Order: sequence, then structure tokens, then C-alpha cells
Amino acid sequence: MIHANGVEVIRVTNVGRVGVFSTTPNSNVVIVGNAWITTNLTVSTNITTATFNATTANLTTTITPTLNAINANITTATIATGNVTVGNVSGNLFVGGSITTGGSNGDISNVNTIYASTFSSGGVNVTAQAAAAYGQANSAGLTAELALDQANDVYAQANTARNTGNNAYAQANAGYAQANSAYGQANDAYGQANSAYGQANSAYTAANNAANTVRVSQNSGSTLSAKQLNFVNTANVTITVTDSGDGNANIAILTLPGNVNSGNSAINFVPNSSGDGAGYSTIELRPDSYASLDQYIIIDPTAPSHIHIRAGGQQDNSNASLFLGGENSYFRVTGGANADVTISANSHQFVYGEFGYGVMRFPLRLYAELPQNPVIIAGQRAFVTDSNLAASGNFGAVISGGGSNSVPVWSDGTNWRIG
Repeated sequence: MIHANGVEVIRVTNVGRVGVFSTTPNSNVVIVGNAWITTNLTVSTNITTATFNATTANLTTTITPTLNAINANITTATIATGNVTVGNVSGNLFVGGSITTGGSNGDISNVNTIYASTFSSGGVNVTAQAAAAYGQANSAGLTAELALDQANDVYAQANTARNTGNNAYAQANAGYAQANSAYGQANDAYGQANSAYGQANSAYTAANNAANTVRVSQNSGSTLSAKQLNFVNTANVTITVTDSGDGNANIAILTLPGNVNSGNSAINFVPNSSGDGAGYSTIELRPDSYASLDQYIIIDPTAPSHIHIRAGGQQDNSNASLFLGGENSYFRVTGGANADVTISANSHQFVYGEFGYGVMRFPLRLYAELPQNPVIIAGQRAFVTDSNLAASGNFGAVISGGGSNSVPVWSDGTNWRIG
């Protein structure tokens, strides 16, 4: 037993029962008066009382028969029978009878589930209104669900139409690009064809305006092989070859009964004009028509089986000399009564037949101008004007320079000797 100020406040019996302000507890715990619990009261079975006041407390149990929860929180409370008047309720509330919230003081907004035959709040039967609202909400839900399905169908159809439109747009755009490219190519081809037409038209006009003109375009396919060009009553034929730099133009003339002229130059085909009177045709190559008389070359075939290349004019009596070579080194043939043949090597002349006589004239040289070892060659001949020895009585003698004698000399391969 526990006493306070001489009064017994707590008693524990010999069978383990506890009484608070009770000297004869008939249950495991008996409290006489009020009990204040600041946190939770948990009862595993039932609380049996006429009235249970739960003020600012949480109750988890089954209460029989009446529960007054004024300004209290009831969590997962089950009321087996009777009526319940509640204040603030959260969780689940199970009531066998009716539930009254107590007017404006009750707050059941946090209640998850309410199970009761009748529910009234502020004098209004909420159960009927809730049933009607549930029916309306259910009907509205069905209508909304149907509308949602229809909207989804319309959205799917619109999406399909949009995809189809996008594909059609892409195809049309690709077709436009191809058509535009084809248009550009066709326009380029038209320009090229138009340019070719203009060139062909110009060539046609020029060909029409040029008498006795045959034009062949310059390309790898141009040919007049196995063709004949017949010029009737035409004294001269002009062949003009224009090279644009792409290659060389070759002309082969097999038979041309006339002349070929180009500027001041000409190739003349002269029938029955061979120099020996045999009646063969000759070819005259005239580099410049303004040159002096007989300054051209005649290619003259004569009998028997000869071919001559000579200066122009009469054979063996030309007024021009034929040179083979340059100005300092050449082979020259003159014509006329005093014809001769001259060989010049670096202006050193050997003349045969001078003034019509059958003699050879050697160029006069000083001894120092003769080739010496190692370039001297046996058999060479010369005529020196400064020999140290006279020719008389010295045939075969070796000479040197520095004298005043003019003598013919020859080389033995080492020395120059008189002879």
C-alpha cells in the first residue's frame, strides 16, 4: 500500500490486483476517480462503461455501448452497439448505430473510412446525400470515362492523320526537289544545245558564203577518207588549216591539178616541166612570192631514175644559188656559165670549179691556224702562207711557221710536210 498525507492511494492485493483510490479492487486495475493519460491508452479487448470521455486522447479499442469523444482523436475505433457522438476523428470509425458529429464542433475530415447505418452532421442526414452524390458521381464517372474513350479515339485518329500528312509533305517536298533538279539539268542542256546550234549556224553561214570551201571540224572523228573533191574549172585551191592548240593537223594531198597558196607562199604543181625534157611534172616550193627571181626550189625527176633538188629557173642556169646549211657552214651550188660548188666550214671555203674551171681552191692559212697534236689527222691537206721552208727542193720536209713561203702541205698524223 502507498499512502499520501495519511490517505491510502494505491493498494496491490495478494492476487496481484491494483487499486487506485480503491481498497477492494475486483479487477486487475481499478481506478476510482479520473485517470489522465497524456499519450496512448491501448486496450486489447473491451472497455465497458456507461460513458467514456476521451479528451485529447487516442483510442484504439471496441467500446460498448456509448462513446463520447469530445475534442478527442479516435484512431481505428470500433463501436459495437449504440450511438456515438464525436469531436475530432481520424483513421477508421466503425459504429453499429448512428454517428452524430455534435454540430459544428465535430471534425471528421481525417477519417479514412466510416462504417455506420446513419450519419448525421449538424442535423443533416449525410448518408442519403452521400448515397445520392455517389450515384451522381458514379454516373458522371461513367459519362466521363466514355467521353475520355471518345476523346482518346479522336486523338488517335488526329495523330494518324497528322503522321499521314507529314509523310505526304515529305514525299511532296522530295518530289519538288527532284523536279527542280531535273528542271536545272534540262535548262543547262537547253543552253548547251542552243550554243551548239548557234555555232553550227555560224559555221553553216560561213560555209555558204565561202565559194569552193570544204570545212571539217577539228576532232578525233573528223575524216574525209575515201572521199573525192573535184574542182571543175578551178585554177587555184586554197587550203587553210587552223590549229586551236589541241594538236597538229596533217594534210596529205595525193592529186591536185593546181596550186596550193597560203599567204605569200605557194606550192605549184607544174606538168611537163622536168629539166631533161622527159615530160615529167615538177613541184615548185615558193616560200615568198615577193622574193627575187628564181629564189625558189624545184623538185625535178629526170631520167633515168634521178631526182634533183635545184634552185628555181632554168636547169643549170639559175640566177639563184642553192644553199644547203646556214650562213657560215653550208654546201652551195651556183648556176650559169661560171657555176661552181663551194663547201664552207665555219667560213673556211673550199671552192671547186671556180669561174668554170675544174680546179679546187683551198683557203689560205697561217701555220698556227693548222690543227696540231692531238687533233691532227693523217691525210689532211692545206695551203700555208708563212712556211719556214720554200717548196722547191723540200718535198716531204717538215715545216713550221714564221717564214714567208706559200706552200701546199699535208699531214702524216704528227707533222705538216711540204707536198
